[in-house]
Amino acid sequence: MARMLWCAVMLVLPMAAVAQPRVATPTFSVAGGEHHSVVMVVVRVKTPGAMIRLTQNGLDPTEFDPIVVSGSTIAVNTSLTLKARAFLHGHRPSDVRAAAFTITSAGPAIGPGDAAAGGARSVLATPDGHVYEWRRNSPPKIIAGLFGVTAVAVGRHVLALTADGAVYAWGANNWGQLGDSTHVRRERPVRVVGLDNVVRIAAGRTHSLALTADGRVWAWGSNSHGQLGLTPPQQRRVPTLVPTLSDIVSIDAGNLHSLAVTRAGDVFAWGGNDDGQLGDGSRKKRRQPVRIGLTGVTQVAAGATHTLALLRDGSVYAWGSGARGELGTGSLVATTRPAAIIGLR
Repeated sequence: MARMLWCAVMLVLPMAAVAQPRVATPTFSVAGGEHHSVVMVVVRVKTPGAMIRLTQNGLDPTEFDPIVVSGSTIAVNTSLTLKARAFLHGHRPSDVRAAAFTITSAGPAIGPGDAAAGGARSVLATPDGHVYEWRRNSPPKIIAGLFGVTAVAVGRHVLALTADGAVYAWGANNWGQLGDSTHVRRERPVRVVGLDNVVRIAAGRTHSLALTADGRVWAWGSNSHGQLGLTPPQQRRVPTLVPTLSDIVSIDAGNLHSLAVTRAGDVFAWGGNDDGQLGDGSRKKRRQPVRIGLTGVTQVAAGATHTLALLRDGSVYAWGSGARGELGTGSLVATTRPAAIIGLR
């Protein structure tokens, strides 16, 4: 009997001794809580080779959720709860790291993906951070080498924003709109020179804009109509700071004009203005940003030659070309100043 007990003990001890180790719990560089601007959160795990899975829907991460490489930066500027768990073959999954953020400004974060279209090109960023592109009714193809993409923008070229605040570009580059210091057309994404901590992007027909987490706007590409907001009027082949703008929370670009919204809710516009799309009461192009007589704005959107603005109270204003009914005012006449769209609230 004693011999049988001794054998049982010998069988149990080795099994306990080889229990799988647990992966280290991921860490966030920034604690949750209330923040009044974009938060750049670095996600790390100490266990070598471990794979971090991330959610923002309140559920604990599983092996089927989006992957985040250790050391990646997540741009968080919408209220959400980040949860991270690390996995490694032959190890037990880590505990869950959670942080709830309340953010008062708007912007991209890892989440539902994004889509954009321009000319004959359509681009989609999926929730797992991959990018697909298709043209002229062709099947979508994945853009190789791009990961963690949170937003895309399309002109005659394409911009992609990644979760770590970098910007990549490809397509036409005859005006330097790819921001790689050349005029060479790129069929594969190249990183835009000298930009970090970007939270928003916008693409005009042949120019590009980026908003960084510190509220500053950078512009590059064609400046034929002043759409870069820079003087002299020459094109720029690398991102250049628009010096007259600060504390910006939203941007967009039309064919030849550009827009920015301040944290206080003011709108600035610059560039082409043949159809009144700047909203300053004129049809004169502006080579530097001008303030529009509209307050309480949270977001702007630019069409080719018209502009929309969403206000904090839920109302929507439009200005610029109305030839195809794009202003929603019931008229086909262009307007050079913001006009309320009746029935939207």
